[in-house]
Amino acid sequence: MTFRTFFIILFKKNVKNIFVLDSNYVGKWMVKTLSYTKKTKIFFPKYKLMDMVDFNGEQIKFRFDRVNLFEVQNEIENSNAFSKQFLRNKSDLLNKFIIRNSIGIGITDKTSIIRALYLIEVSLYLKKKLNLKNILLIINNRSWP
Repeated sequence: MTFRTFFIILFKKNVKNIFVLDSNYVGKWMVKTLSYTKKTKIFFPKYKLMDMVDFNGEQIKFRFDRVNLFEVQNEIENSNAFSKQFLRNKSDLLNKFIIRNSIGIGITDKTSIIRALYLIEVSLYLKKKLNLKNILLIINNRSWP
């Protein structure tokens, strides 16, 4: 959690519960401070990737490996920025390297696009499991816009 996130939540109305999915020590301290000032409940849910299923009943882990990685890769390859870069260097190996580094090494890479997609899926899973109406997901510290 960053100070920006802290103030977003602080001034947001009707925040009843805060679920912390991925945070460091300072972020956890900030969330606890928020819980005292806004009278909210904090949850640090324990979840396993193998336990999570999407709306179709498919395990998220398998869908990530089978579908999501390829969708992200195609989006990068079809982007204007990548097309311009591709015209500059005509090396297929270099272009594949650029795409692979854009995606990241997987879910364990905290700055990767795939990790962000994973956190979105965790949020949707918890929303469905806990029967929540609305959620606000804030993802910080990413190297991509």
